[in-house]
Amino acid sequence: MVEKTNDFWKDSWEQHWSSYLSTPPHQGPCLELLFPNKSWSILEMAGGTMRDSAYLAGTGRTVTGSDYLPEAAARARETHKAAMEIITLDAFQTGLQPDAFDITYHNGLWVLFSKDEDIRKMAAEQARITRKYMVATVHCAHNQKYKDDFRERATSDDLYNLRFFEIDEVRAFCEPYGQTLVLPCGSPLTYQLVGGWRWGRLPRALRRWLYIHAGPRTSPAEWHRIMVVTHLG
Repeated sequence: MVEKTNDFWKDSWEQHWSSYLSTPPHQGPCLELLFPNKSWSILEMAGGTMRDSAYLAGTGRTVTGSDYLPEAAARARETHKAAMEIITLDAFQTGLQPDAFDITYHNGLWVLFSKDEDIRKMAAEQARITRKYMVATVHCAHNQKYKDDFRERATSDDLYNLRFFEIDEVRAFCEPYGQTLVLPCGSPLTYQLVGGWRWGRLPRALRRWLYIHAGPRTSPAEWHRIMVVTHLG
């Protein structure tokens, strides 16, 4: 794969912005369930439309959305108005102070880079600016059907030409910074726990317990994304 240019992203967001916003957020509800403390500050990196940031902000949390592309950040500000602060941010060199946020996360950032060294640099910078938990979410290589779907879509739209990761592969980028927990993001279990169906009606504390303890035991072949949560310290 070839890293995508700023011009590519400008054109791609022009084409896909509305469809992305119309899709229900997946990571936001997972993070809401995982981190019930609403006093913690949260930064989304490479947020694009920032639909997950908007979701979390809507739950009463202090959220900052960000993207490397100024045009995307400006469009997100127009979309979400005053729901949250939105900034332009380079994931390699954020310019932020150490421990600037309690939680930092991204969904689909590392999948844009083929070189492991680039990912190591971004992981180090993310850890530097994070006080409690850094979260990295990538596309799951164990789900062959999901991979095949993206491969087919990539024949007509390079947006879907992404890097897929195995669990051990992505966890290795995070382990130097603390204890890691691997969870599904976008799987039959998570849809049940964060949605309003069946298990979604259970008490929040019980759903959180099920997510943390049962989630890692489900088959990665059913996961869309791998979410690695690293507890810094």
